[in-house]
Amino acid sequence: VVADLVTQNDSTVTASNIDDYFKAAALVLKPTPMTDIRVEAYQYRNVSGVITNQWSRKSANGGTCTAPSTAGMSNLMTDGNDLIVAVLCTQYSPYIATFLGQNILGATTFTMSEQIALRPRQSSALACTGCT
Repeated sequence: VVADLVTQNDSTVTASNIDDYFKAAALVLKPTPMTDIRVEAYQYRNVSGVITNQWSRKSANGGTCTAPSTAGMSNLMTDGNDLIVAVLCTQYSPYIATFLGQNILGATTFTMSEQIALRPRQSSALACTGCT
């Protein structure tokens, strides 16, 4: 949801817009509470064959996600072209992780993450006002 909404902006998105997109993701994920989920949006640009991160925005909740790897991104981009990557991560604690005091799954919590990469729809590059 977040990557899709970000890529629909013309040539500039604001940090406030992305914060609203995080709220939209919270509605999609209901009934799961966002307190344990982190959503991060990254922008990458191909600059003379080098993939560089120029801005990102992170939701306030959840733990820290792992930044996306740039491996393979060059196949999706041309010089001066952007790629928006949204990452979602959470710590998952299954209801049945132990039985009679023994870990039956190898751990009691698991880090789960997913990411998606999309290109901006209205322009080849997408700036963000207020993002770091």
